[in-house]
Amino acid sequence: KNFGSSGYFIPAVSPREVLVEVESGRVDFGVVPVENSNEGSVNMTLDMLVDTELKICAEISLKIEQCFLVKDSKSKILRIYSHEHALAQCRNWTLRNYPGAEVIPVSSTAAAAKKVVKEDFAAAIAGEAAAKIYDLYVLHKGIQDSRENFTRFFVIGKILTKVSGKDKTSLVFTVKDKVGALYNILGIFNRNNVNLVKIESRPTKKKAWEYMFFVDLKGHIEDGNIVKTIESLKRSCVFVKSLGSYQKA
Repeated sequence: KNFGSSGYFIPAVSPREVLVEVESGRVDFGVVPVENSNEGSVNMTLDMLVDTELKICAEISLKIEQCFLVKDSKSKILRIYSHEHALAQCRNWTLRNYPGAEVIPVSSTAAAAKKVVKEDFAAAIAGEAAAKIYDLYVLHKGIQDSRENFTRFFVIGKILTKVSGKDKTSLVFTVKDKVGALYNILGIFNRNNVNLVKIESRPTKKKAWEYMFFVDLKGHIEDGNIVKTIESLKRSCVFVKSLGSYQKA
């Protein structure tokens, strides 16, 4: 959706592997999932963005339609494979229709489809495209519990995007351990007329009960009010980092 059909696409088994490939220069860009509208954030992606110098270059929002893929449409199903997020998105449907089947998480929906190719009595929850790639039969279509099921992806790379007029910026920061610290930090955004569209906390993994705050805000990092906001954050926070500015999906 972002690059068109002319790009050369290389699969990776995890967001971490995508990061390594882009950092090494073996690929120009990577695409990683960051959030699902039903299941929330992909924590592995958030954590790795803190430790890399790569920037978010674009965001993509895709409506997700999960399908139930099998090798033999008449075979009994004993095992169901998929990525943990896809399994969660179809939890109620799976319990209603295959209550006795073993549900097994794997690294991706593509990996689930590969499992089904090699095993009997198995099914995969994946997109319809996987059925075409791995020559599987779509036994059921649109099995996700919520029809409003979207996944947000980031394109990561080494470039800094230019102002488009329809931009978002992602930041991460940690606050000082004192009463009212987060309240005061949020006031900085308000005073500079910056619209926050998301805030989420994650453990720093450096000290127990210490958290990082990820925020998405409207505007580009070169906008005057965002420049002032970041300057103020740096004076008030323990750590501040821009993850990138990008055109809104």
